Parts: sequence; structure tokens; C-alpha cells
Amino acid sequence: VNRSAVALWQLGADRLREALARLTQARTLAAGRDWSHAIPLGWTVVTTAEGLGERRLEAAALGLLAECYAETCRIEEARLLLHEAVAIYRAEPWAVGLADALWNTSRVLRHVGRPASALGPARDGLAQAELTADGVRQSRALLELAEVWQANGHDEKALATFQRATAQARLCADRGGESRALGSVAAY
Repeated sequence: VNRSAVALWQLGADRLREALARLTQARTLAAGRDWSHAIPLGWTVVTTAEGLGERRLEAAALGLLAECYAETCRIEEARLLLHEAVAIYRAEPWAVGLADALWNTSRVLRHVGRPASALGPARDGLAQAELTADGVRQSRALLELAEVWQANGHDEKALATFQRATAQARLCADRGGESRALGSVAAY
């Protein structure tokens, strides 16, 4: 279906909509862990967005690429891409995009053994997520903050934030988020 959308936008010479359709396609490929196709497609979107001057689209594609790189253990590249995405979102404010970029930044820093550095992005990511109406994004940001508190040895703050993440996931009927939060508490 998405390939048809790309083809239609190509025929109509609508480069912006074509790039948006390609970003959706890259996200689908990344969700299926098809990195060899998702990454080049993500870079195509970055190039198109730069050419069109569409900074938010560029930042969204950089964020997707960072997730792909983090998943394939290319951590330093992921960190640099996220740094650029955060800078774009701060210059072109968009709470959803900034929340996602900060969440990813925190995850990357935590996974490379820099939990103290992850605390700022985790807190900022939650603050941005709370500016949105997206309860799933909020519960995900809470879960990341809880894991950062845990990694920094702040047990009471971690447990309280895990509880908030669980409650938020329940509130928005996010069974996957609730399961992840409860699993983290159980493992803790």
C-alpha cells in the first residue's frame, strides 16, 4: 500500500508527500528490523527534506535513523544523529518530535553506560511528552525516566516512576507499555 502512495506522489511530482510516504515506509521496515532497507530509505528522506527545507521532516528521519543505528550497535552514530535531531526540534518546536528524540537520546546514553548523562534528556523528554495528548508517549517517557533513575542508583525515585509509568499505561489502555513497566519492576 505505501509503495503505491510513493508511486502516486512521484507521478504528481509532490516531493514532500513522497518523502512523508517514504518515511512511513522506512518506519515499517525498521519495525520489521529490516535495517538494510530502512537505513538507505531514511537517508533518502533526509536528503529530500534538506532539499525542500523541511526541517521537522529531516529531524524525524534523523530520529528514525538513530533508532536503526542504536538497534544495530552503531551507538556513536546514533548519538550524533539524535544530537542533530534535538537541535532541529528545539529550533523548530514540536513537542512530539522533541519528546521522541530526547527519549532516544536517553536510551542511547543509558545503553552506553552513561546514566548520569541520560538523566537530563529523560527528564526533558518526559516534560515534552506531557505537552502532548499522547498517553502512550507519556508512559514510554516515564518508563525511560524510571530506568534512568534505576541506573543512577536512585531506588525510591525509580520505583515511584515505574508506578507512574504503569498507571499511565493502564490509563491509555497501552497493554504493551503496561507489560514493559511491570516487567521492569519485576526485574528490578
